[in-house]
Amino acid sequence: AAGVFGSVRPTVADRIGDVLVAARARVAYYDNRLDDRSPQRMVGQHGSLTLEESVVPLLRAGAYAV
Repeated sequence: AAGVFGSVRPTVADRIGDVLVAARARVAYYDNRLDDRSPQRMVGQHGSLTLEESVVPLLRAGAYAV
C-alpha cells in the first residue's frame, strides 16, 4: 500500500494495516472465516478503486457552504 495514502504522519502510519485489499473491479471480498454473513446481504458495497467509488460529489451546507 506504499504511496496509496500519500504523505502519512508516523502516528497515523501505525494505524494502517499491513495488508490493504481494494477491488479494481465490481467485486466484493469477504472474510469467510466469520460466521456473520450480514455484510454480504448489504445493498451497497464500498471501498473499491473504481471510478464510481473514487469520484464522489461533495455537497457543502450550513457553515461549510461557500
